[in-house]
Amino acid sequence: MSDVICLKIKNTKKGSQRIIDFLDNRFKYFDVHTWKAKIESGHILVNGKEVSQDQLICWGDIVSYRTTAWKEPAVNTQYHVIYEDEHFLAVSKPSGLPVHSVGRFFQNTLVSLLRAHYPRLNYLNLAHRLDSETSGVVLLCKTHEALRFIQKEWTRGSVHKEYDAFVFGQFHPQVRTICAPIGAKLNGKIRIKQGIDWIRGKMATTIFKAVEIKSTFSWIKAFPITGRTHQIRVQLEAIKFPIIGDKLYSGNDEIFLNFRGNGFTDEIEKQVQFSRTALHACRLEFTHPQTQKKIVLEAPIPSEMQKKWESFTS
Repeated sequence: MSDVICLKIKNTKKGSQRIIDFLDNRFKYFDVHTWKAKIESGHILVNGKEVSQDQLICWGDIVSYRTTAWKEPAVNTQYHVIYEDEHFLAVSKPSGLPVHSVGRFFQNTLVSLLRAHYPRLNYLNLAHRLDSETSGVVLLCKTHEALRFIQKEWTRGSVHKEYDAFVFGQFHPQVRTICAPIGAKLNGKIRIKQGIDWIRGKMATTIFKAVEIKSTFSWIKAFPITGRTHQIRVQLEAIKFPIIGDKLYSGNDEIFLNFRGNGFTDEIEKQVQFSRTALHACRLEFTHPQTQKKIVLEAPIPSEMQKKWESFTS
C-alpha cells in the first residue's frame, strides 16, 4: 500500500468560496481540470470529509490534500547569512533554492531551512521574494512590527534594490527607464507566465544600465522601482533583451514546457545558453526603523555566473 501524506491549509479568506476556485486560484502548479479530477477521486478533503467541486468553504476551514508520498528534489542549501539583528535576518541564497513552499518543494526551501536553523525564533517571515533560479539578497523579518515597517517602506519607494543580469544582444549604452504594466499573460500555455498588459496590468518601472557589452551578450544592472511578479524578466523580454538561461522568458513556451517535462537538456542549453536564469540580486538598501541608519546588504555575483560571463567572447 502506498504511503500517503496529508497537507493541510487553513482558508484565511473572508466569506465563502467554492473549493475548486480556492484550489485553482491559490495553487497554480495544477490546472483547474486536474484539481477537479483530484476532488472527484477523493484526494481533497474539507475538515476531514470528501467534497464535490461546488462545496463552499469559509474562513478557517481546513483543506487537506491526500497524495502519494514523494521525495522532494535536491536543492543547493548553501545560503549565507549576511546580516542579523533582533529585527531582521538577511541571507544570500543560491540559485535553485525556492524561498518558500511551491510545487513539489515543502521542506527544501529557504524559509524551512532557516526555521530549522533558528528553532527558537517565534516569527520569521519573508520581506520580499526571489524566483527560485534567481540568486542573491533575501531579507526576512523577525517580528510583525519589522514586517509592517518594511512593507510601508517598500510602498513609499524607500527600499532600493539592485540586480545583475546577463542578457542576449548588445544593450543600449545609455541608461534606460522602462515603464510598462505587467499582468498575467492571457491565452498562453503556461499559467505562471506574465506579460505586458496595457489594459489589465499594474504599472511597473525599472531602470536599466549597461555594465559591459560583448559581441552578442550584455551585462546589465537593473534597478526595479516597483515590485511586480517577474518584473525584470518580463520587461527585458518585452524590449528584446531576454535574460540568458531564462527558460520562461527567453524563447517560446515550448522551451519552458520541454524543460518542465525533460529537465535541462542539450537542446535547451543551445537555446538559452545557461543552466540557470542569469539574474542576481546584488544589493538591497533600507533605513533601519530603530537606529535610523542606512542598512546596505550586498551579495557578490556567484562564481558560476562570473565564469559564464568570462566564457563569452568579445
